[in-house]
Amino acid sequence: MGRSRDESLLDHGPAVDAPLSSSGRRVLSGALWNYGAQAVTIVLQFGYAAITSRTVAAEGFGAYAVSLAVVGLVTLLATGGLGQAVGRLADLERPAVRGLQTYGWVLGSGAALVLVLSGGVWASFWGNSTAAEPIRWLSIVALIAPSTGLATGLMRRTGRFKDLSIITILANTVSMIVGVIATVIWPTTLALIVSPIVAQLLTLSLATYAERELVAGFAWPRRAGSAIQFSRNLMYASMLSYISANTVKFGFSHAHGGSAFGAWNRAEVLSTVPFQHIQNALIQAVYPEFRHYTQSGVRARRVWTDLLVLVAAVTLPISAVAAGILPMLVPIFFGPGWAQSAHLVGVLALAGGVQVVSVVLASAVEALGRFRWVWSTDMILILVQAVGVVAVFRSESILIGPLVLIIAAVVRHLWQIVLCTRAGYLDAALLTRQYFGIIVVCTILGLTTWTLVNFTSDWQVYIRLGLLIGFIASVALCAWIMRSWIHPYQIFRSYLGSKGA
Repeated sequence: MGRSRDESLLDHGPAVDAPLSSSGRRVLSGALWNYGAQAVTIVLQFGYAAITSRTVAAEGFGAYAVSLAVVGLVTLLATGGLGQAVGRLADLERPAVRGLQTYGWVLGSGAALVLVLSGGVWASFWGNSTAAEPIRWLSIVALIAPSTGLATGLMRRTGRFKDLSIITILANTVSMIVGVIATVIWPTTLALIVSPIVAQLLTLSLATYAERELVAGFAWPRRAGSAIQFSRNLMYASMLSYISANTVKFGFSHAHGGSAFGAWNRAEVLSTVPFQHIQNALIQAVYPEFRHYTQSGVRARRVWTDLLVLVAAVTLPISAVAAGILPMLVPIFFGPGWAQSAHLVGVLALAGGVQVVSVVLASAVEALGRFRWVWSTDMILILVQAVGVVAVFRSESILIGPLVLIIAAVVRHLWQIVLCTRAGYLDAALLTRQYFGIIVVCTILGLTTWTLVNFTSDWQVYIRLGLLIGFIASVALCAWIMRSWIHPYQIFRSYLGSKGA
């Protein structure tokens, strides 16, 4: 029998040499375009961070990190999951999309007003009074975030990944150039918020123009029907997710001060932010495909298991190697005076790798609309992080905070594996075996990298980098030669139907 046009790559079982479906090619192409845009953004962000870290003091980045955290919460509530909601729509009808558009502008206006009026309160709550003014200015981001999420989500839903990637690269490039100029002329926290504001404005303008046939105009929000209800449920879940994700950061800011929190922010640029870009590239392409599994988990059991194995096989080894290398790269990127960032960056890199795997499964659960699973997970995470905050205050070590992030990501993943296995969405036995092998490989890679870095600490940094590059190249060459025996490669090859070696 023929396959329906709307079936996806995620519907396929792993049949070796089976041709890749047209929808599957769209998903793969979308992921590649997304990652290309994210990769360019990472490179630009490294350059942006290298310059701004030399012009703005650590205290300035502490206030900047607080303002982003505050605006992140309000924006999550304001966005209301509109991008995800439109991604789940089976049919794209103008009244429904324009109803979501109206709903988004109402949410954004309310969020912006809240930030303008309560900036000082939020800054005091986080223990950083200098963050009040940046929070108020970032109300611009809160105002337009829902409409931006809707427009970009619509582009992903219609498969316009290439166009969205070009928009992303253009917006990020222009915003970072403007941001660098602002920080050079005016080296304060307020200058740091120029870049995210410009990026959001450009993205909204270009994405809205690209989808003008659907989003140009307004309609009564009720025309969006079930999408509004999903959006509301996701908004509540997002609030819990935000609390669970930022509880430790909140405690860290109070326990160690604005300067240390600024060091955390800089360390994230080299560690967790690149993994977040990888995570976004993957999820943006795959998220709409999860709608095929809202009724049954029968087809998902093997496919979701394979997806998690593939993601873990890529991100976890990279994070293990990065944890050993990044501490010696901090002075090169940021200059002197960022010793605390060098201390934090390795553990944050491990957290970044683990979180990608955890968030992929969490996104699948979210797309299913299983909000009871989402809420139970977030409540567990809030409890874990509350205990972590106590540990942060009791310990003088700044590493406790990042370690709690790793523990929280692992707990979330294990709990959702249990839930999905019970419902028939995952093969826990197969997943456990594959995870064990990946963890063993990561341990060997991480320990070897750490040994090379620390036992050659008296050598010139470029010689040490040369040794590390040689080691990584050797591992990559061995993996390529032995690829036919590597299970994640077999999975990848089976879904692509590759006949070549």
